[in-house]
This record gives sequence, C-alpha cells and structure tokens, in this order.
Amino acid sequence: MGQDLGEVFAVLSYELTMLSWQFQELSELYGGEQRAELMNAAAPFFFWLLQRTWWDESLLGITRLVAPKQSMGRTNLTIQQFPELIADAQLRERVEKRVADVVGRADFAKAWRNKRIAHRDLEHSLDRAPEPLPPAGLEDVGGVLKDIGALLNEIESHYCNSTTLYEKLPITHGALSLLYVIRDGLRREEIRQKKLEKNEYNPEDWDNDAPAL
Repeated sequence: MGQDLGEVFAVLSYELTMLSWQFQELSELYGGEQRAELMNAAAPFFFWLLQRTWWDESLLGITRLVAPKQSMGRTNLTIQQFPELIADAQLRERVEKRVADVVGRADFAKAWRNKRIAHRDLEHSLDRAPEPLPPAGLEDVGGVLKDIGALLNEIESHYCNSTTLYEKLPITHGALSLLYVIRDGLRREEIRQKKLEKNEYNPEDWDNDAPAL
C-alpha cells in the first residue's frame, strides 16, 4: 500500500473493528424482545442508560468514519481520504464509488448527530421541527458498517490478497455471557421466593458468606 495509504488504512481498520465489536454487543443485548424483558426485570434503568450511550456512540462512530476530509481547517481520519491515496486508477475509481455510496447511506447518522447527539437542536427539542429525525435502527447501522468493511476489504484484497473479518467477530465473556448470569440469578431468586411463600427455608438457598458489593 505504501506508507501514506498503509497508515490511514491501518488506523481506520482498527477503528472499524472497535466500533463493530461494540455494535455487535449492542445488537446482542437489544436485538430481541425476550432479552429486553430479562434486562428490564434485572436492572431497567442501567440497561436503558447503556442502550442510549452505546446507540449514540454507534451513530457518532459512523459519522467519524465517513466525515469530510477536512473540517474547521483540520484534516480528518475518514474513508474519504482513500481515493487520493490510491495510485491504481481502476481501484481508485471503484473506491470512489464505494465511498460515495457509503457517505450517502450514512446521512441518517449525520442528522441524528447534528440534531440530537453533538448538538441539541432547539426546534427539534421543543417538537417544533417540521420533519422528524430520519428512521434509524440496528439494521441501518449494521448496513453502513458492513459497507465500510467491504470498502476496506476491497483495498486490502487488492494490495495484500487478504481480507479482514469485521462482522460476527468472536467475543468471549461479553454481553451474552452476562445475560446468562442474569437469567440464572433471576430464576434462582424466583425459586427461593416460592419456597418462602410455602414456609420452606433451606440454608443452602442463601449464601450468607457472599462478600458485599
């Protein structure tokens, strides 16, 4: 790739990997009704805060990856840097098209950033805005991340004859592991309470030696 393209590619690949990991965990937690019920039964306020924070960060992460090459006189780390760093004319043309498509598809994330995340648009906050924010869901964010991954893999495949996995990344001891612990804990508590309602007390059901949190 050469130094200039190689350095930009390496950092953007890292940024996309980190964002993809976080989004994958977000999808694990909030992608189904049954899991939402489980979280609401355990710690609804905490999981609401987590969802809000990770969702905003997913949208912000996308806007950073597709940002203009420069803003406020400063150069940005963005996929829009790629075309001018690629010497191969055919590859540059393909990359330019992919970049334009991704930037256009990410318009919804930029609208959310401008009106609700980075700034609090007054008209929108007071429900006076003539148009609501554009629809945005897990599929929309996932689709943009997938397209960015395909863009990076086209460049990597051309120069290195290899690709990088940006989807379905291996995660151990993550969100799903936490949900299993919560499920088992809630079930255990349900069984204990039913026993108490029947005036049944079993010391083994209570761990009085557990350390304080």
